[in-house]
Amino acid sequence: MLGEISLGGASDYRNWNTLAQKYLSGHDDLIYFHAPQNTWQEDHNHKTLIELKRSQQALVRELLIANENILQLLSDQLEHDRKVAGQDLVEILDKVGAVAGCPASPKFKSIQD
Repeated sequence: MLGEISLGGASDYRNWNTLAQKYLSGHDDLIYFHAPQNTWQEDHNHKTLIELKRSQQALVRELLIANENILQLLSDQLEHDRKVAGQDLVEILDKVGAVAGCPASPKFKSIQD
């Protein structure tokens, strides 16, 4: 809430959960009950959300590992200058490469094995 101090984790999870439910409701390859009618359907939805969360966590982990050099570059600049200016950050982030399963973006360069 406005004026409260928080780490934002709870609201981040609520936002992710809302987006995940919308994603799953419109996904043709998965069964997700928009308005569950019984405990079995609620449990199924819960399991489906957990599977999606785990797959996205694995994708983020892979993305961070594949771009470890970019993280190091950012860390080095922060350690040296104690800040990263806007254009410098853009130039660093422009070097981020995508991994298999990552949403397509013209901002990601191709990572070669």
